[in-house]
Amino acid sequence: MKSKLLFLLLSAIVLTSCSRTEIECRPVSVGEVPGRASFSWKMRDSRRDVFQEAFEIKVFDEDGTLFWSSGKVESGKSLFIPYSGPELKGGAAYSWSVDVWTNKGSRPVSGCGTSWFNGLNPDQWSAEWIG
Repeated sequence: MKSKLLFLLLSAIVLTSCSRTEIECRPVSVGEVPGRASFSWKMRDSRRDVFQEAFEIKVFDEDGTLFWSSGKVESGKSLFIPYSGPELKGGAAYSWSVDVWTNKGSRPVSGCGTSWFNGLNPDQWSAEWIG
């Protein structure tokens, strides 16, 4: 009975600690090269000495289908993480989210994602001189 009570208490502590972590996602940075996106987020926690140990970025297509996942990356970095998946379609809409693992929890904390429209690829541009 004591072991079950202890397990429930520890489970409650883990769930509570996860809810203290907040992740704010930044808009996607799209460079001068079409299809080159990078991702940034900021983690805040009400507890002291909490830091990111790993992350996983997920990119979804217009239909909400998983298009690419970085897999779990052991890193504390959270700024300008480059996209390294399949080629992004020009003019297509994508969304992304991030899961973050901290030094204070065994479960990842899911961060909000945001959407973006990928720029047109050079071969998608067509125009005539009007001058």
